[in-house]
Amino acid sequence: MAVRGLLYVDARFTNPDLSAEAYDKWYDEEHIPHLLTMSGCHAAMRYVDIDAKAEIPFLTLYPLKDVFWVHSAEFGTAIASTESNLLPGRSVFKSVAFDGRSYTLVESVVGEGAEYGDTAYVILTAMRADPESPAGPGERVDLRSSAIQRRFKQAYRYHMHEGQPEEWKQRWQSMGNPGGWPERDLVIQEFDGSQTEKQLASMAREIDDAEWTRSWLSVSSRVYKLTKSFGSNLGN
Repeated sequence: MAVRGLLYVDARFTNPDLSAEAYDKWYDEEHIPHLLTMSGCHAAMRYVDIDAKAEIPFLTLYPLKDVFWVHSAEFGTAIASTESNLLPGRSVFKSVAFDGRSYTLVESVVGEGAEYGDTAYVILTAMRADPESPAGPGERVDLRSSAIQRRFKQAYRYHMHEGQPEEWKQRWQSMGNPGGWPERDLVIQEFDGSQTEKQLASMAREIDDAEWTRSWLSVSSRVYKLTKSFGSNLGN
């Protein structure tokens, strides 16, 4: 049975010779169009952290109709578009450090901002539970609480898919993550841009100190601006 989910990929430059223009052109005109030809990938959203000093500024989210697609032979062919004449040294891996992981969709909730404009920003809250607790306190996340729901267009809660590719696990372990895992749980809230970036940053700080996040070992909320959208949104 297909399990809806999300492919999460963040990125940072490691090569000063790579320009943002070349990176965007490769991503928007070569890599994502290649992925969208595949049966398991029907949409992609690219974001940038609104904090100009963010250590890992770039984020791409791919909603998946079946999270097990990341184990398929078809997904393995995605590497074919990671080399390009647009990039220094041709291979993107010579210039960019990526972190990929897959999540299953737990729930989605329509907020009171759903009637307004298209999504322009997201607040992404990454939560780390005790590594000895495989499920974490996810049942305590209430997306329907009035304090949260009155603001967003739509919100999504995800839990890390346990069947991560082995090479991803090895990379996380080499980075010193507890138990070899990054954040197991995500909450993503979509906003239409009627709020200023300053207001959204204030909301992110409120989330980190909210009652529903206090039971987690660590919580980090960041605001991302949507820079490019391909296909349908996170909910489809």
